[in-house]
Amino acid sequence: MKCFQTLKNALTEGIPSDPFNRKMALSGSLSNIFRFSKENLRICYLGQGQQRRIVVLYICQSTAEEDDCYEQFAYIVLSGKFDAAFASLGLRPPDGQGLFPSPIVN
Repeated sequence: MKCFQTLKNALTEGIPSDPFNRKMALSGSLSNIFRFSKENLRICYLGQGQQRRIVVLYICQSTAEEDDCYEQFAYIVLSGKFDAAFASLGLRPPDGQGLFPSPIVN
């Protein structure tokens, strides 16, 4: 239940307070994607300031003992699974060239 309350707070208060803060942007080819972290919850989202819209792409709950979920997320994005979400906001999806197969994500 705590995870859902944290998620609700992130979506209603945390992200809307400053959704396009460049300090929260991922780097490199994923720089159009933003992240929000609170406790053990990670949220990655796209945003379009002129449309005043965000699209949540990924929600991950992880513990310190688990691998970082950003690596899995990057593979999913670069594989093209979220290209429609980028297009819905008029954004160009990142180039997935050089993408190596991942044993974690199929």
